[in-house]
Amino acid sequence: MKIFIVEDSELMKTRITNAVNSVVGAQVSGHARDIKSAYSGICELCPDVLVIDFQLRNGSGLTLIKKLKNERPELRVIVLSNSSSSQYRHAAFLAGADCFLDKSTEFGQFAGVLANWLPQPFTTCPQSASASPSSPSVQR
Repeated sequence: MKIFIVEDSELMKTRITNAVNSVVGAQVSGHARDIKSAYSGICELCPDVLVIDFQLRNGSGLTLIKKLKNERPELRVIVLSNSSSSQYRHAAFLAGADCFLDKSTEFGQFAGVLANWLPQPFTTCPQSASASPSSPSVQR
């Protein structure tokens, strides 16, 4: 699962990257500090998940979320922000966010959210007891 990070704090970007790296099957595919660079990077790299701050130095992450969700509704979006009042949360979900976490009090849930979004592994159906050893197994 490819993750794109939009965060203007270098310290927070490092923290997010470390959390992503702790989830087997997840990797940071790119990052940006501003809306314009984020949009072009996301269009180029086609990540599965966008992790974005609500308030960036050059604008609101809401604008980018709305635009991307219109173009790529399958893109999963996690908003990580210190602006976590109910009004901000509501606005984020209206824009198309799939998850909203407060950086200070809910960051510990971040890796778990990513792990829950990982695709399920391909499994083989067990052979029935009546099947002979030479019978091919059925896969779904």
